[in-house]
Amino acid sequence: TLLRANCKHNQLLIIAIHPPPDPYGRPPPTSYPEVVYARPPERYEPPAPQVSDQEFEEIFQRNKTVSSSAINRAVQDASSGDFPSAIETLVTAISLIKQSKIASDDRCKILISSLQDTLHGIEEKSYGSRSSRRSRSRDRDRDRVDKRSRHHSRSRERDVRDYRERSRDRDRERDRHYDDRRDRDRERERSERSDRGGDRDRERERSDRERSERERSDRERAERERSDRERADRERAERDRIERERSEPGTRRKGTW
Repeated sequence: TLLRANCKHNQLLIIAIHPPPDPYGRPPPTSYPEVVYARPPERYEPPAPQVSDQEFEEIFQRNKTVSSSAINRAVQDASSGDFPSAIETLVTAISLIKQSKIASDDRCKILISSLQDTLHGIEEKSYGSRSSRRSRSRDRDRDRVDKRSRHHSRSRERDVRDYRERSRDRDRERDRHYDDRRDRDRERERSERSDRGGDRDRERERSDRERSERERSDRERAERERSDRERADRERAERDRIERERSEPGTRRKGTW
């Protein structure tokens, strides 16, 4: 980097001393601007927060517990083949320790380094396991393709048989549906005929009942009229008798004496 900066600086000095000719034939300037090189800013690291000895010891013990628990848990998960869970456990523990107030302490850095070493070992083991799994997976895929081709041929034959069976079932179902529909139509026709016959019978009964009612009413009216005529005749006969008796007083008296 220093050599590159020196070369660049020398080039600028050469350009400043011997400027290139102007392509348009213009005279060179009398003065050149002064080049000022600024130093890159230094990396700022915030000071570690001030903590008491008691708080420091508590945080360190907590970080130590997190580190040991994470390593034990990651080793168990890696032994059972659950590499993603093991890696996630270690990454979480490293993040927790780095976020603590005493992360810049040497002892915490040792804990982080131990976690990182364990993480790298598990990642390498996971890579080797993935390689062997890929090899086994290719073998399984090849076997699966062979089984699938055999299964496909058997499945095609079974599908043909099933299609024929379903076709026969559909034919039987269609015939049964037509038979049921024909039976329902016949039953409906018989019901309609019986309903029409019942309506005629009910109409006949109603007509007979109305006729008998009219006949009885006529008889009662004739009876009342005859009774009225008889009563009128008796009253007229009684009036005639009384008038005759009034018109013949001597005869009645003579006959009486």
